[in-house]
Amino acid sequence: DNGDLLGDTAAGAGNTIVGNGENGVFVDGSGGRGLTVRGNSIDANDGLGIKMTAGADEGISAPVISAAVISGGGLNVTGSVPTSNTGDAWELDVYASSTCDPSGSGEGTQFLGTISGAPPLFNQFSGTVSNPTGGARVITAVAVDESFVASSPFSACFTAAAPSFVVTSAGSTGP
Repeated sequence: DNGDLLGDTAAGAGNTIVGNGENGVFVDGSGGRGLTVRGNSIDANDGLGIKMTAGADEGISAPVISAAVISGGGLNVTGSVPTSNTGDAWELDVYASSTCDPSGSGEGTQFLGTISGAPPLFNQFSGTVSNPTGGARVITAVAVDESFVASSPFSACFTAAAPSFVVTSAGSTGP
C-alpha cells in the first residue's frame, strides 16, 4: 500500500547496504506491501540480503535462475518466478557478486540491469543484461511485480558460465 522505493535502477541511484549485523533489508508482513527494492548494492550482511516475513510484499517468491552465460553481448539469464500471480507483468533485476552468501540465498554487489516484458508464459523469463566486472560471476535476481509495485527476496546464487571458444582454423579469433 505504501508504494515506497528503496534504491532505483537509474545509474548511480542505488544505495550501498553492506555489513549489517542482521539482514540487509527487512520487510515485515504487517505493513510491508508496496516496498520496491531495486538497484542497490547489498552485500556482506550477516543475514539475508532481503528478508521478507510471511505476507510481506504480496508473498512474491524469489526467482529461480536456471542459466546464466557470459557472452560478448552481455550476460544471458534464464529462469522462472514461482508464484501464483501468473497474469502480472514482471521485471527481473539482475545482480552479480564475487562470492555467494553463506545462506545460498544471494545478495548482490553489482546491479547489472533489468529484464522486463509482458506477463510471461508460466512465469518464465529470459533476457540479457550487462556483463559483470571484476571477476564477479555469482548471479542473483530480484523479481519486481509491476501490478503491486513490490519486490521478492534475492534468488539463490547461480554461477555464470563463461563462453566457450573453439579454434576451428589458424585464423580464428575470439574472446
